[in-house]
Amino acid sequence: MMDGPRPIVAGTIDGTSARFLADSGAFYSVLWSDRVAKFKLRVTDPLGGYQVIGATGAESARVTTVQNFSLVGFGKGMLHKVQFLVAGRAQRSEDGVIGQNVIGRADTEYDLANGIIRLHHATDCETNSLAYWSGSAPVSVIPIAPTTDLAPHIVGTAKLNGAEIRVIFDTGATHSELTLKAASRAGFEPGKADRHYAGLSGPIGSGEGEMWLAQFDDLDLGGEQIKNAQLWVTTSTLSNVADLLLGADFFLSHRVYVAASQHRIYFTYNGGPVFDLHDTGDAKTVTTTAADAEAALPGPADAREVPKDAAAYKRRGAASAARGDLFSAIADYDAAIKLDSADADSYYQRALAKWRSQQTAGAKDDLDQALKMNPGDARFWVERGTLRLSTNDEAGARADFDVVEALQPNDASVDVTIADIYMDFRHFEDAISRLNRSVEKYPRNAGMSVALNNRCWARAMLAKDLELALADCNASLKIDPHAAAALDSRGLVWLRLGSYDKSIDDYKAELKLEPKEAWSQYGLGLAELRNDRKEEGNASIRAALANDPGIADEFKEIGLAP
Repeated sequence: MMDGPRPIVAGTIDGTSARFLADSGAFYSVLWSDRVAKFKLRVTDPLGGYQVIGATGAESARVTTVQNFSLVGFGKGMLHKVQFLVAGRAQRSEDGVIGQNVIGRADTEYDLANGIIRLHHATDCETNSLAYWSGSAPVSVIPIAPTTDLAPHIVGTAKLNGAEIRVIFDTGATHSELTLKAASRAGFEPGKADRHYAGLSGPIGSGEGEMWLAQFDDLDLGGEQIKNAQLWVTTSTLSNVADLLLGADFFLSHRVYVAASQHRIYFTYNGGPVFDLHDTGDAKTVTTTAADAEAALPGPADAREVPKDAAAYKRRGAASAARGDLFSAIADYDAAIKLDSADADSYYQRALAKWRSQQTAGAKDDLDQALKMNPGDARFWVERGTLRLSTNDEAGARADFDVVEALQPNDASVDVTIADIYMDFRHFEDAISRLNRSVEKYPRNAGMSVALNNRCWARAMLAKDLELALADCNASLKIDPHAAAALDSRGLVWLRLGSYDKSIDDYKAELKLEPKEAWSQYGLGLAELRNDRKEEGNASIRAALANDPGIADEFKEIGLAP
């Protein structure tokens, strides 16, 4: 089932419902650190230690053992004493990742456009094409390196502007992206790029990469040629493994068969844009349309299966929503509900699609219906609370969020998640109240650095309790000394307190980690101007405005201006 651009597999851990991201790029299954308390699991430090590497960094991992574990669609039996690595922090509703140690045990078919992952055991097929569904459609084939415990990634080769590049296939990444090194070899010059963005943090590591949107004459993927291909170029740690990552956007536009038995990968084009070119950061909105991206694409029109039952309509609806085709998604959810009106999740998924397409009233009605049918699903309450907050129903939102906390009393991430929602809508007092609960209830939680920084940020935005804000930022940085977000938050606190030298130091340290972060550039400029460094201050503000023309208005909203 797709949840946005994420393929999600449902399961259970010791009888408690769990949701996992199906991640072909993960070498091992991982449980997020801030989800351990939810399942009342014990965590141990392995001998020799493990390290988990993500696109934005790496961090040490611990180990936990699940006594009783199951996954929907992966056999009816219960698995016992299953080990997970413990690392990272939840960023969405999923509790962790199912990696290659589970989905890589056999040939794997990724039919994400229909919301399905299939495992196959191929025998006596050494010389046969395994793209059994292709019919007359062109089939692309890429040889892939054998996978091992030490080299578990699905890596093949392609050609960019005629030069060979290494490619990794990774369903856990929402966007495809090219490394800066590979882009530079193909003629890309970042200094001459028109657009510049900051990448989003991932669940592993605390770094953020720089990103550019670049165009290349020709990308050849196993015989599938994409002319004038537009790709995100990034400074992430991807270059340690490959040059080009093909993420969930690629998998949604293709049906993919990973033939571990043959050391090949087969795929056919479904239709739609191959790469998601929507902005992955907060700085700007990419103006490239899906039609622009699709104009240079190969292959037939939409080749997805015609659904045969409510579940299939629902899966296809989720895939359409992930591709941004909200009209088709809503139509598929309509059909799913007509065939199975007792499925609360179909109402929930249709609500999300309606909300994204600005049908707020219809989304609210669907969420109300989903909650009548299944009041025990915390996701429904979170989304209705968020929708209510967006329509200024603060009391209703607060009531819904209180139910979420009651439903998940042992989940350390609940208050932090709700606080993030409040901060998105600039309800900083409510955010601080939620973060106070989280810090008091879970003082040793793995996500404490994030919670402390968020509380520091909320207080700084309000210009309230600044000494407490400073203590929070200091505590956050003690846990993670290189957290760019905490340096940025403390820079704002020092600016509010009039300690301009210290504000300048923190903003400069943050900008070493994120050189194009407009908020930090503008804050640095204000601190420099107030510290009688007029030339430097004006230069910093010009740089900030070049990266985000609206940044001055954001600072004016919180009472700060040159």
